Amino acid sequence: MSDKYNEDPYAASVKARKRFREEKKVEKAKEAVDNVIRSRYGLPSELKLLEEGSSEVDEAKREWLKARRESTRSRGPKVNSVVSLKASILANTMKRKK
Repeated sequence: MSDKYNEDPYAASVKARKRFREEKKVEKAKEAVDNVIRSRYGLPSELKLLEEGSSEVDEAKREWLKARRESTRSRGPKVNSVVSLKASILANTMKRKK
């Protein structure tokens, strides 16, 4: 009970304001980094970037890899057909030169 009556409200206020200023400084630094990334990749400013180490980041990476594998599979035959087309054109031009 004695501590409650003897505590200094000014000191508690100073301590709380200092903690809030430090947290605000960290948040501003994170926001600056996010803004650099958004501007570099042309992302909208409303897009919320995930923090490192969150489970959402791991989930997003898995989804990205899955989509990449699927797009590579769907592109696979097209790439091979283009390569084979180039090879046949080169073969035909070599026949004509002889």
